[in-house]
Amino acid sequence: PKGETYSTNLSIRYGEHHLGTIDLKRTTGTLSVTADPPADWLVIRGPEWSVMLTNSSGLNKLVPTDAYEIEAAYPRWQKKYAVTVVANQTTPCNIAPHFGGLQLGCNQTDATFQLQAADGQLISDGLLPVTVTGLPPGGYKLTATHHGHQRTETLVVKADTTTSAQYDFQYGTV
Repeated sequence: PKGETYSTNLSIRYGEHHLGTIDLKRTTGTLSVTADPPADWLVIRGPEWSVMLTNSSGLNKLVPTDAYEIEAAYPRWQKKYAVTVVANQTTPCNIAPHFGGLQLGCNQTDATFQLQAADGQLISDGLLPVTVTGLPPGGYKLTATHHGHQRTETLVVKADTTTSAQYDFQYGTV
């Protein structure tokens, strides 16, 4: 059922006759995958053909007709897509996630931070100041720490935007 149709003229006579070799061809279509920005890895899986690409912006390839699962992964985001390649046609799969970033500053040079996703998963940590890029849009919990003092705040990341936040630890003297 997934092969190209085949037809020929057939004349039947008495005696033994062979049709010879008949090469049956598999139906194919073009799979066109684009990833912008380029994905850390793309995995394309089908019943008869699969490939894994790293640091890829996609591919344009003639493949057997069938259902395919395409998985795209970035440092902090991944998603699966399902496509069906049809004979003699181009099947597109456009992967275009929109990420944002955080530019975090502090008035103390030895302050540290922890950035967590809404579900509590640690996204990044280290010293301030820092710029964290490639963040999916949404809410994040940031904890800034300096000499045992903490400031915790919820930050919202918007697509295609870098949000700035400044954390100042004010100390006095007596």
